[in-house]
Amino acid sequence: MAAQTIKKPVDEEWLELIRQAKHLGLSIDEIKAFIERGRG
Repeated sequence: MAAQTIKKPVDEEWLELIRQAKHLGLSIDEIKAFIERGRG
């Protein structure tokens, strides 16, 4: 396991969204762009 621990439930939500997006065929770059827009 990585040295960084995930304590926030929202991180798990993001990970699940990313998994779903990858399943739908989105690229990592598309996912990153979407996340950046969401944080904007």
